[in-house]
Amino acid sequence: MKLDNRYTGPVVMGRVIAVLVISGCMLACNAGPEPIKVGILHSFSGPLASSEKAVAEASMLAVEELNAKGGLNGRRLKIVAGDGQSDPKIFASEARRLIEDEGVAVVFGCWTSASRKEVRPVVESNDILLFYPVQYEGLESSLAIVYTGSTPNQQILPAVDWASEQFGSRLFVIGSDYVFPRAAAAVLADHVAAVGGEIIGEEFVPLGSMEVEDLVDAALEARPDFIVNLINGDTNTAFFSALEDRGVDA
Repeated sequence: MKLDNRYTGPVVMGRVIAVLVISGCMLACNAGPEPIKVGILHSFSGPLASSEKAVAEASMLAVEELNAKGGLNGRRLKIVAGDGQSDPKIFASEARRLIEDEGVAVVFGCWTSASRKEVRPVVESNDILLFYPVQYEGLESSLAIVYTGSTPNQQILPAVDWASEQFGSRLFVIGSDYVFPRAAAAVLADHVAAVGGEIIGEEFVPLGSMEVEDLVDAALEARPDFIVNLINGDTNTAFFSALEDRGVDA
């Protein structure tokens, strides 16, 4: 049976479409299931990058190790990174980008409590989990955040109790000026007063500042039995250098 020429075009086109559809399905099957996108949100720039880089790399290494074992439930993991730039507001905008634009299934990251508090409403409103990897001040609970780090009663207070037994109970507190050091210092003050110790001085330096000379001089002039360091980021480099310049060793 010979087909009318006017039907030849549609028939051929239909066969071509069928071939393309089948080829597309074969390519999709060979490609396997879509990877699970994992958000890594840390400061890759700014004064906190030196502290956050190691944690970010640890998260990336964990993803690589999972993929080497076949992924998760037969699906590979794909890292989508965001740079918080050591700025809480940028952390929030990057979290929104990772979740709403990139479609990540989970976020690992944040560093300062200030950045976490900015990201919290973003993950809560999108019903996405944030795994927070560092110590924090406590005083917060969210169903959208897995807090993996220690709180002052688990880390700072036992350390201060030990140091008080070893060196004496007069201490000086120096910290970065933001949420965690301020809150931790308040918790510490209550504890020290309750056990009969004394905080003889308390100084806070802007986050990322290298101007620590006056703070170190004030602490040493007060002659404490030991100093409690609540400084975050690059400021620690300047802080320890200033102590060493003044003959204070470990």
